[in-house]
Amino acid sequence: MDRYRAVVFDYGGVLVLVDRLEQCRALARHSPLAPEQILERIWGGELEREAETGRYDSREQFRRVKERIQGEAAWSYEQFREEFAEGFQLNPEGLEALRHAVSRGLRTFVLSNTSYLHSLRLFNYEELATLPESYVFSFKVGAMKPDPAIWRHLLAATGLRARQCIYIDDEPAFCRAAERLGFTAIHYARGGTNLLQRLEELL
Repeated sequence: MDRYRAVVFDYGGVLVLVDRLEQCRALARHSPLAPEQILERIWGGELEREAETGRYDSREQFRRVKERIQGEAAWSYEQFREEFAEGFQLNPEGLEALRHAVSRGLRTFVLSNTSYLHSLRLFNYEELATLPESYVFSFKVGAMKPDPAIWRHLLAATGLRARQCIYIDDEPAFCRAAERLGFTAIHYARGGTNLLQRLEELL
């Protein structure tokens, strides 16, 4: 087997922790709906999939969210940009693993299902913006995990082979999809996985 040459990190759930309900509390300031109702209406369906595969831009995403949650007429896109980024928090365990991979001379990448507006939130953290070599975002690629196309895009862009890469994700189904392509996957469960130890065991 080729020596590992790269570590590929998921964004939300690994490098950054995401509280979607907190985000929906921010949106609820402009809606008659409760945060829990907003959560049901904007996540897990076609609205999320189309935004995260780049079917429309962020202004159209705002228009659709506003309509879906009966947003007040005065609610602006500029307000939405700020509020839609709430609920994100840097994950120290993910950052530690990223730093370790870089210190070992490995190439590092971020591969994530995300929309344009949520991708921007990553760059608020300087090390997440500077340490990875590059980023593969679903809204740019037009494919979401577990579609193999998103991982194949990474391999084509970097010249790497799947067997040369470690892939880290908090979703077991996405880990299995990566493994089917030949990646070595680490399933990260916050509070249940010593991510740095697992990475060191492989390296």
